[in-house]
Parts: sequence; C-alpha cells; structure tokens
Amino acid sequence: MVVRTLIATADERTWPKNDDEPILFLGEWCKLFSRKERWSVLDSCTVSYHWDDRKKLLNDSNYLHNLTELLLGDLSVKLNEMHGVNYSDRYWRILVGYWLLSFVGVLFDRWIMLNKAISEYEIKSCRVLTPCCPPPKDIYEFNQQITGDIYNETIYGQLLKGFLSDKIFIEEVTVEELTAKSIKVEHDGFSLRKLLVSSLKKTNRWFSRDNEFFFISTYLYLPVDLKLQVRLKQFPRVWGDVDAPNVTVNKEMRQWSLGEESLDDFYNVVRRMVPLHIPTIYLEGYNSLQESISYLPWPRQPKVIFTSSSHFSNDVFKAWAAEKTELGTPLVIGQHGGNYGMTPFCSYEKHEITIADKWFSWGWNNKKVRNIEAIGNLPALGRQVSHNPKGKALMVSAAFSRYSNHIMCVPIAGQCLSYFDDQYLFVNTLTEDFRKQLIVRLYKNDYGWSQSERWQNSISDVQYDSGQSSMRKLMETSRLYISTYNATTYLESISCNIPTIIFWNPEFFELNEDAKYYIGELASVGIFHDTPEGAAQHMMKIWDNIEEWWARDDVQTVRQNFCQYYSKVGKQPFEKLELILTDGLNSCDGS
Repeated sequence: MVVRTLIATADERTWPKNDDEPILFLGEWCKLFSRKERWSVLDSCTVSYHWDDRKKLLNDSNYLHNLTELLLGDLSVKLNEMHGVNYSDRYWRILVGYWLLSFVGVLFDRWIMLNKAISEYEIKSCRVLTPCCPPPKDIYEFNQQITGDIYNETIYGQLLKGFLSDKIFIEEVTVEELTAKSIKVEHDGFSLRKLLVSSLKKTNRWFSRDNEFFFISTYLYLPVDLKLQVRLKQFPRVWGDVDAPNVTVNKEMRQWSLGEESLDDFYNVVRRMVPLHIPTIYLEGYNSLQESISYLPWPRQPKVIFTSSSHFSNDVFKAWAAEKTELGTPLVIGQHGGNYGMTPFCSYEKHEITIADKWFSWGWNNKKVRNIEAIGNLPALGRQVSHNPKGKALMVSAAFSRYSNHIMCVPIAGQCLSYFDDQYLFVNTLTEDFRKQLIVRLYKNDYGWSQSERWQNSISDVQYDSGQSSMRKLMETSRLYISTYNATTYLESISCNIPTIIFWNPEFFELNEDAKYYIGELASVGIFHDTPEGAAQHMMKIWDNIEEWWARDDVQTVRQNFCQYYSKVGKQPFEKLELILTDGLNSCDGS
C-alpha cells in the first residue's frame, strides 16, 4: 500500500511542499475548482465520504439527536453554575441549543472522516496549522465559519492532536494568528421598502408599550405584517436584530469538560471540545449579553413573541426571548423555508418545534406534534407573483456547503458534485435552440465551489444570473420556472400558479411517506421528475403550449392539493393569525 500524506482542507499551507509526494485528500472539499491546475497533477486519492451511505446518515442523525439531548442537559447545569443563575433547560435550549446541535453534527462528521482515513489508508503524516482560530463570537459568526477552510482546519487539527496523535504523525505549521473569515453579505441599494422600514424603526420608541405583541423577522410580507399588528390593536412597528457584544476569550473559563467519561469514544471527544468552541457570547460574554438585553427598547412584558428566523440567527434576541418565556410569554415560530415537513430527518426542524409554544407551518401537520399550526406560506400571504408567457425559462440552481453543516436531506459535502452534474445533464439534454431559451440562476453563496467557472467550463452557450438578482423579478419575466432542489423557491412559484417543472435525485433529497405521495402526484402530471433528462424532455415537449398544459384540470387539481399541504395561501390569513395570537395560542380551525 502506498504511504500518503493526509490533507484535511483546501488550505494549501498544510499541503506538502514537494508535489511528488503521494497525497490523500480527506474529502472533495479539499479540491477547489479554482486550484485544479495544482491538485489535478498530484499523485492523490480521496477518502470516500461516510455519508454516501444515506442509511448511515439516517441512523447517525438519530444518534446525534439523542446525544445532543444528553449534552444539552449537562451544558444547562454547567452554564447555570458558571453564571450564578438558575434557568430552566428550555431557557438554555433556546439560547445555546441550536449551536450545540450544529456543532455536535459538524464535529461528528470531522471525527468519523479522520478515523475512516486512518483505518483505510497507510498515512505518513498530516500537517496542521497552529495557533488555532479563536472560538466564534456568536451564532451568526459560527454559521458563517463552519462552511470555511480555516475553521475546519482548526477542528481537524484539534482532533488529530488531542485524540489521534498515537495513530498519525502530526507536523505543526506555525502561522500568524488565525481568524476564520466570515462570508460577506451583499446589501441592496436604496428602495422604498428600506426607507419605510427605516422610518418605522425610528418610531418604535415613541409608541412602544411593555405589554404588546412583539414581531421580528416574521417573514410576512411587510404590508401583511403591519396590517396584522393594526388588527391586534397596536401601533405597527418593525424591529431589527441587535449585534451581540464583543468580548475577549478567557482560556481559564474554558478549563472544564461536560459530563463524565463514557465508553462512547465520540461522546468523550465532544465533552472536551465543547468548552474550546462554545461561542464567547455564551461564556465570557454572558454578563455583557444580559446587560445589553436590559437596555433594549423592546417590550418588557410582551403578550406574544413571533419570529421566523431570529431564533437561530441572533443571540441577543434568543437571550431576550428565553428570559421572557421563563416569565410565561409564548414563543411563536414560523416556518422560514422549504423542506420542512417533507423529509425523514432534519436536525433544526426538531429543535425549532421543540422550543416553540406554537410553530406555524406552511400547510402541513403532524398529529403526533400538537404545537404545529398549519397557517400557510407566510412570505406569500397577501402578495402575488405573475409570470410572462412569452419569456424564457428560469432554472434555479443551488450550492450546498463543501463541509457538512446541518444534518438534513440534501446533498452533503462532495455529493454536491453529483448535484451539479445533474444540472449540466439537464441543459445538455436540451437542443441548442432550447438552451437559448434558458436562464440559469446560480446560488448567491458560492461556498468555494466556483459555480460560474464550473458552468462555463461545462456549458458555455447559456445565459447565467449570478444569484444577486431578485428572484421575484426573474420569475415575473419567465414563462417557466425550473426547480432543482427541495427548498423554498418552487413552493412560491407553484403556490403563485406559475408553470413549474421540478427535478432532483431522490437519493439525496429523501422524502417522508406523506411527501412521497404528494410528489408522486406532481410526477403523474409532469411537474416533478426524478431525472434531469426527463425534466428536459418535458420542457421541450410543452414549450409551445406551456399555458395549455398548466391550465389542464388534472394539473391544476394536483397543484392545488399539493399547495394545500405544503404551500397553502389561505383566503383569510389575517383572521386565523389574529385568532391564534390573541386566544392564548389555543389551537383553532380555519382556512
């Protein structure tokens, strides 16, 4: 067997200086397309990905859920002790639960892949960077960092040095102090909506009352959000997230472990790694976080807290909301995208529903979970998107992180390459004339995949959108919407009655039994296809008569049935929302 040097990430500072040295790449995430001229000439092979076995992914998701529940109990006790407080498990679940379940899943994937490489190959050594990058400030920074090379280089280095040094020689490469880079967020320019939101925020302090409904990042169409607040008999306001305070890492505060030693090797890894990586806002910055909450202009005794995203993206909100739930304020969370209720496992779906007093779905229910309320597609309520029967076809592509970040039913890590190949196959199945009728919208976050370069390398005669254009505006100029993954956008197009074709690989986008039925119905009328070739053939078949196909009774019946369960747009959304929010969050009937 050839003896190889292990490379864990795409950070070339850890790669051997001698290009003649045999290499073992830990995964496809190491091989950036933009650096293909470098790695393609190396004597290399790549470790097969453990979650290519999707049954293993399902089993691991159950194991990780149970493990996280155990760890959360231990972490709640520890944080209460360290901060001199006595909050409930629910309080800490709201504040740190999302980070913990994400971190445990990330760590498990990195741990398994290192052990897989060591057991299957003869490895000479691995170079790691030192010093490590510091822990993230908060959940927002963590979410940005886990998809990048520097953060993952730190994780791999700590696992190798702390737990696997007896199995592999580790060479440390000293670099300047590392800071994991965050993804830059592009901000839109001037708009009337932004001006209105800004003006409303300035009025919050003038009319704010301590016992009103608190809405933040609800995902409701702004006029709907404001109208609903008026119906609730309060002056409408638009609240925004608040940045968490910056604090310095205190290594002495991180000299502890969770729980007791176990026969489970991975549990022993997690209990030692959590103190090293827990965001500073939960540890060193907790007192500053509490102080910042005391100065918020938000209501002191809100009747209800309603959000669709701040519960996983902003720690100031989470700490404030957790405190209010301790005092009896109900927390309402709205579904904030697609995929929910359609798959056999999704880590953050369980978390959200668990922390909410009431969880608003876009149409689906689960008889075993009593706090789910089928409201409808929140962003689509009160608004309509049209289409252009003489426009082009719009195909919307996605990009998923090169490193796993959430346990859910999508392509993970190197499986994204197969997903990209399906997109190319769809386009290549089209004749030249039809390719001229297509616009391919790339995903706005590239994650290091070099989407544009890959597309240009595979297919040059297609019009591309970089992903920065408004999705709604693109839809309105198109005659046909083509979805390639199980997420938000096709739920909007199909609920707005825009002609839609959907295709994805069922091996990577697994469905639960309910979803299999409804997707099967979509397949029976040509809306859904499980191969890119089938979708392309259908597009060419209906192109000259798209409106006629879409208006057929059988197509519309299937579409409406699907929307009723996964993307409902109720005729009286205000009445139902108002009733639930004002009736002590008791369940109610309605359409």
